[in-house]
Amino acid sequence: MNDNQDLQRISGRLLAMVTSITPSLELIEPLMDALMSILQNAEVRSPLFNIVKLIVQSWRTKVHCMPVLSLVYYRNLSLLSESCKARALDVVALCLRDSNQEVREIASAYVFLAALIAPADYSEL
Repeated sequence: MNDNQDLQRISGRLLAMVTSITPSLELIEPLMDALMSILQNAEVRSPLFNIVKLIVQSWRTKVHCMPVLSLVYYRNLSLLSESCKARALDVVALCLRDSNQEVREIASAYVFLAALIAPADYSEL
């Protein structure tokens, strides 16, 4: 099943609007959490069997979400808590293991920029 092109265009415009404004302080981390949850929905841990179950998700969703996460992250870097920054990098690090090459390329660019901004903090990557 192909992705809906009209829905992609509309959501692209909406995301461009979201990243063009500066949200209030109390909305920045919830926005980051929402974007990170979109990227994380590919894995769900089963509490009964302690296994990871993969949910089918379009790689295009990750490809379109990661640049928005990156923009929100870097525009609000000084306002984000350290735990939010660490969670964002953990989520993107999981995308480095994605089976799709485009997802891995965008994730590697994100990690590279993070390393340039604060090399001492992210030298373990």
